[in-house]
Amino acid sequence: MLITTLCLSLTTGLLLITEAQSTPSATANAGLDIVDKYIISLKRGVDLNKHINRVHFQQQRLGKERNQTTFAGVTRKLSIGNFHVYTGHFHTSVVKQLKDDHDIESIEADSIWHEEGSGETPCGDSCATGSNNEVIDHDSSDHRNVQDSELQKRGLVYQTCANFNLRLISHRGADPKWTYWYDQSSGAGTWAYVVDGGVNSRHSDFGTRARLGYNAWGLGTTDQDTTGHGTHTAAIIGGKKNGVAKKCNIIASKVTKDGQTTTEILLDGYKWAASDVINRHRQAKAVINVSVYSRSVSEAFAKMVTAAYNRGVVTVVAAGNGGEDARYTSPASARDAITVGATDRRRARTADSNFGPGVDIWAPGQDICSAALQGGRATSKRSGTSQAAAHVSGLIVYMKGFQDLGDARSTRLRLNSLATMGVVGNPKGGKNLFAYNGSGK
Repeated sequence: MLITTLCLSLTTGLLLITEAQSTPSATANAGLDIVDKYIISLKRGVDLNKHINRVHFQQQRLGKERNQTTFAGVTRKLSIGNFHVYTGHFHTSVVKQLKDDHDIESIEADSIWHEEGSGETPCGDSCATGSNNEVIDHDSSDHRNVQDSELQKRGLVYQTCANFNLRLISHRGADPKWTYWYDQSSGAGTWAYVVDGGVNSRHSDFGTRARLGYNAWGLGTTDQDTTGHGTHTAAIIGGKKNGVAKKCNIIASKVTKDGQTTTEILLDGYKWAASDVINRHRQAKAVINVSVYSRSVSEAFAKMVTAAYNRGVVTVVAAGNGGEDARYTSPASARDAITVGATDRRRARTADSNFGPGVDIWAPGQDICSAALQGGRATSKRSGTSQAAAHVSGLIVYMKGFQDLGDARSTRLRLNSLATMGVVGNPKGGKNLFAYNGSGK
């Protein structure tokens, strides 16, 4: 399957993933210069290659070089299913021609995206008695509390001195014991694709389960996580100590550099992840987590998510930390993504979490302890909807580890049916659903 990448976007469009590759072309390493760069989405049924050939001709004729500026033309082509998008660097004369092209559904200017969340602070002890432990529970009373017949068939285990956020997603109400209850399968045989800044795969919380899958920046940019954001979110999803699904596999698709990216690079990294899920037939066992943020709406990204959704791929996104309506930001504006807002330890919406009807579910997102960049065992606390989204991504692969959730629709329905209703304080228009793992507690 050839994965092509685009950085141009008209208004909406879906990418068709036809082939996956592990490294983009050299033109991918274009930095954060977005002047005269566009994302262009094509209408359904348009032949991408024929269209691109015509664009190349227009570029040669009208705008290859103007005012001592050399315009690169088409830089990436990306497809998922029957959605095609491409990116490029064009003179305004070429863009004017493209706006009249009947093949094109939308054109949008490239834009800057940022990693979401606060700075780091020390974790401290999760409880007075010390470190985390995992103990298999054989008490049948635990299973009597589980209403779901499928969950009743499985064995529960618990983690003592667990971080408060893990306790919150495994209990309907408040629990004075700092214990995280979960199914012993804990995401074994599943994959979480983390579209972020990379992952410190050498951290002890991952064991041998984390690796880099793709670097959308291309050659010349380190594969490593340089800010710790990707590592922190990945360990919430699948860390042995700090994670929801402690046995899942983590695959990083690196899209941010020094905490930033562009729509073009994000589309490339997301497309690679979705393509890998599709090509490896992992829809029933995988999730894609996107925890970057733009205060503008990218229709191309939303359409790409829809294209992946139509192929069975589940995407979880952060609602954003602007304290505004999530519908007018990205990635939260993508209707077929699961958008997650952040709460504090009392399950109240945090002041900076985005809100509104576009928020599908809530999860802990304040003072979350997880893996840090420094050293193989370092931890730190961070806050934001990035952390909240990671909890939901972890829950999804956790559920997919032992339930029949073969596509994106059934996964969303299951997530919602398990969620605790009516406990989120001041959701401000968002659905009042709090993420829950179905432990029966």
